[in-house]
Amino acid sequence: MHWRGNGVGVIAAGLASAAVGLVSAAASLQPGTDISIAALPRLSNGLRAYPTPFLALARTPTLLPPVGKVLGLQDNLGCLAGFGAFVDEATGQVGFPSANEPFSLDAPSPWATGQLGFPSFGQQEILRLSFDDENLRVVVNFPCPYGRRTRAAVTGSRGDLLTDDIFEILIEPRDTQGHSRGPVYRMVGNAAGVFRVDEDLPQLGQVHQPWNVQVRYGTLVSDGLWWNRSHVWMGCAQIPFSAFGGPPANGDVWGVQCAIRYAEPKITGILSPTDSFTDTARFARVRFDRERRANFNFHLLDEAELEKGVFRVASLTCNSDSEPVPLTLEAHRYRGDKEIGQVSQNLVAKAKESFGFSEPLNVRTELAGPTERDTVGRVTVTDDKFKAVIYDQFVPYWRRFPGERDWLKAYFAKEFTFLTGPYPSKGQFDYSIDCRALMEAIPSAVHLTLAVRRNGTELLTQTNRLPEGGKLEGSLRVGPMPDGARYELDAVITDDHRREISRKSERFTRKVMPFESAPKRGLSDIVVPPFTVPVIEAGAVSVWERTYRHGGAGLVESLPARRRRLGRELGGCRPGHPGAAGPLDVGRHAAGRRQG
Repeated sequence: MHWRGNGVGVIAAGLASAAVGLVSAAASLQPGTDISIAALPRLSNGLRAYPTPFLALARTPTLLPPVGKVLGLQDNLGCLAGFGAFVDEATGQVGFPSANEPFSLDAPSPWATGQLGFPSFGQQEILRLSFDDENLRVVVNFPCPYGRRTRAAVTGSRGDLLTDDIFEILIEPRDTQGHSRGPVYRMVGNAAGVFRVDEDLPQLGQVHQPWNVQVRYGTLVSDGLWWNRSHVWMGCAQIPFSAFGGPPANGDVWGVQCAIRYAEPKITGILSPTDSFTDTARFARVRFDRERRANFNFHLLDEAELEKGVFRVASLTCNSDSEPVPLTLEAHRYRGDKEIGQVSQNLVAKAKESFGFSEPLNVRTELAGPTERDTVGRVTVTDDKFKAVIYDQFVPYWRRFPGERDWLKAYFAKEFTFLTGPYPSKGQFDYSIDCRALMEAIPSAVHLTLAVRRNGTELLTQTNRLPEGGKLEGSLRVGPMPDGARYELDAVITDDHRREISRKSERFTRKVMPFESAPKRGLSDIVVPPFTVPVIEAGAVSVWERTYRHGGAGLVESLPARRRRLGRELGGCRPGHPGAAGPLDVGRHAAGRRQG
């Protein structure tokens, strides 16, 4: 038994090593290489360990320097390449959340599936990269699922970023032979402009070690409002290559992993499916091409299209070269080892093009069941000018369990938009409500009650039936708004039995501004000599030793200055000229023209 036990252990260890070897070999294949999908090992969630995503970056000639706090995001330079197709964090567990299934923010979600399309508005390009001779730049598009409010409470050097919505990027610099240079560098950022870095030393078994680097980081939130509740926010970081131990050589391939982490409820979308986020063998591959100039951004389908069995591929191209660059896009779909469809598209990255959007390919496709999980799409792009594959990604997808995402939609649907705007001079609050998603997920939501309190005393209550479409706006008149008064505004959504479904509150403290209490204009103005205060007498206005006298026609009749009539000068008259006999009578001449 002793030897048999050791033998089993040795065999198990050998099988485990072989599995790791297969995973590593699959991850390190040359882009575009044909593979046997059925021979690939499976991750713990049942998903096959497909080759990791691959992206080639074309060097940009120049990067504009950052402007202010928000960095230039480079869309106008034609230098960004980007990954789409993030997936649910793979955990190997299938199920639905409940009050009896607690989770921690730094642990895997117990109901993640490893499938394409983690809950979000769509699968636009999420991680984009660019580089020049001195810097690497990363841009993260952070989608907000189902219109929920962005969590960004941490605004300084202290505070737990795990309580916020954050992105996390790991970068492993590698040499020309593909061997790690040593450290794995970590970058974490939120929507409020907080950015933190450290490094892991896998060879020494040390993690979260200090990384001494100067990083420029900025954020941009849709519409310029960082509290915006229904759009993506973007984080952009510029890191000098010197912080990585030096720039990559032409053709070097570095390892990159990226996660989009939502704080509440716990959702994580990752770039490269893996059992362990820090497993460098499962990092996506990024190649640095110093001679090429055309880049590709993968712009993929969303979960609603997946449910309908549509494989949708759209593309963004950019090109900093003075010549157009032809590209070829191919999308293959497989079920196991069997190819079930193929489509291709010829693209042209136009010269000096910064944002070339191609018509999407919408392909009806077969969907595997939720327990089979063996349908996958493979998207490749070739730079035909250089005969080089510049994009290669396997996109896993399958049909979900019935109702698998209903809990999530219901959870997020309780989030609705309640915006208020005080107008003290009118004694009112303007408001805007958008609860469309809530009404779709919770049909029993039919009433909206608005209440306003001042210093704890209720001023008014107003109940409306929610209109179709869930959008409502108007004004709440509260009368005079004294200085220092504290206002609380509540918006409560209820069902037909007035049972509360969701609530939002806004607060406002009235502060009288200096311009509101200042004397009216003109009563206390300071007049600096030689200017004089205007004096009005009947039809004349005197100012600065001049008197403008108006006649019955409303025009200037005479204009004496320093007790001298200006008619002669105004008429440009010389002695002996008929106009020199007296002052200019503008009113009389005007009346004569009207009559004549």
